[in-house]
Amino acid sequence: MPHAEDWYLLAFLRSICLRPSCAACPAKGRCGSDVTLGDFWGVGGAHPEVDRSRGVSAVIARTERGMRAIEEIADALVSDPSEYASVLEGNPSLERSPAPHPDRETFMSALSSGAGAAELRRRWPLGLPPEPTVADRIGRRLLGLLKGRNR
Repeated sequence: MPHAEDWYLLAFLRSICLRPSCAACPAKGRCGSDVTLGDFWGVGGAHPEVDRSRGVSAVIARTERGMRAIEEIADALVSDPSEYASVLEGNPSLERSPAPHPDRETFMSALSSGAGAAELRRRWPLGLPPEPTVADRIGRRLLGLLKGRNR
């Protein structure tokens, strides 16, 4: 499913369902780790030749120790070097915490009160078209059948 059609992913990316601690994450920038692993969002801009169908990870050495660790396993990786700026372009949260969503508390209250996915999606469409009703699905199916007979 494309990201633009995945409501849960959009809710996450728009920060409506993030924990409050995400807005003040102490692990941004230099967090003290030797290596940072994560999705390489935006890899297509830096490396258009890369097959992105199964996802692409970014492996970032933060220290000399991290660089040695990556070098030790390099033969087991399918990898190409990339500039940190290229990784950061699609992954700004490496250095900046997301701003809290203004409706987060209302969203989380609805969720904790038992609102299901359909109700949450209806109240917070996040740019997606509304879920089709049963009548919509039946109508599309009938239209498809009629078009198929007219050929």
